[in-house]
Amino acid sequence: MRFLPTLLMFALCLAGLPAAELATSDGKTVTYDSIDCDPATPRSAIVLKEGERITTLRLSQVAIKALPAEIRAKVEAFTAKQRQAGLVLLDDEWVDRDGHLLKSDERFAYPRKLRPLGNNRFTLDNKGARRITVGVRPVGEAAGKQRGLEVSVQPDKQRTIQLPDGEYTLLVVSEVDGGAELDVSRTDPIKLTKHHYTLVVGIPVADGLTLTPAGRIAVPEAMRR
Repeated sequence: MRFLPTLLMFALCLAGLPAAELATSDGKTVTYDSIDCDPATPRSAIVLKEGERITTLRLSQVAIKALPAEIRAKVEAFTAKQRQAGLVLLDDEWVDRDGHLLKSDERFAYPRKLRPLGNNRFTLDNKGARRITVGVRPVGEAAGKQRGLEVSVQPDKQRTIQLPDGEYTLLVVSEVDGGAELDVSRTDPIKLTKHHYTLVVGIPVADGLTLTPAGRIAVPEAMRR
């Protein structure tokens, strides 16, 4: 019982400590007693607790350099891992970098997204060591109604989507110049009518399609691996 006053005094001292502060990107300040962060869910990445109050922030709401050192290191390590896998953070979502750059380039852009539905199946089989991105573009659509879709697959994985009947050209994206640019190659049109087509990328195949150079896309410094 002799230690009770000492423990009580210690608890009172802790209770009197000022809460830490975190500045947000809009110039506001949020106080907290504890902070946690899960960069894998950027829309609700940062959780601040102060007493019974819980505040959740998007990753984009906070400057990374404003975070405590331990939390900042966690975010930077996760970001580096995502970037190595070919993902970048845009609008609080981890997205495929090459797909984003492909559809953002006016040469390969489209006004409407192609819905992956129909009688045909298209499989992208990635035999390579890096994430692969392929743009799917219907051939012969009327001007103003052009559609498109990007398909991305991690190494040693496959992804299958459905497509409507018709002809398609595929845009195969690969890094060049040490990752400073993306090289885009275009296949000959592929006619699909109740058909299952598989594109194997990463190893030579006997019946591989002829690829025609379609251009290069600069990779912003901030998006490089």
